[in-house]
Amino acid sequence: MEKKKKETPALREYGINADNHWCDDVMKIAEKYGFIIQSGGGVSMLMTHENQIKYYGEAEYLRIQQMNGHCPKTFGYEGCLDNSGSLKQCGSCWANQENKPK
Repeated sequence: MEKKKKETPALREYGINADNHWCDDVMKIAEKYGFIIQSGGGVSMLMTHENQIKYYGEAEYLRIQQMNGHCPKTFGYEGCLDNSGSLKQCGSCWANQENKPK
């Protein structure tokens, strides 16, 4: 006997509007303030800066901030760190390029 497939109800206007706010408002704010630690397929994991450093360490924290579009130099670091804790070269870093005065 074949299992009956449960159909997903159509998304109503409220849900459509709420989903638009997810992209237009929530994710832009989360990226702006560096809270996104992982994202894909409409799902994102957010974490405070304190917990990013506490659970991932400083080098990974700086990588996460760079992924969110922030150059560590703009918030008091000398630059990004590699896995060994050594300072990386900033010359080709896209985040560093975006934050240069125009």
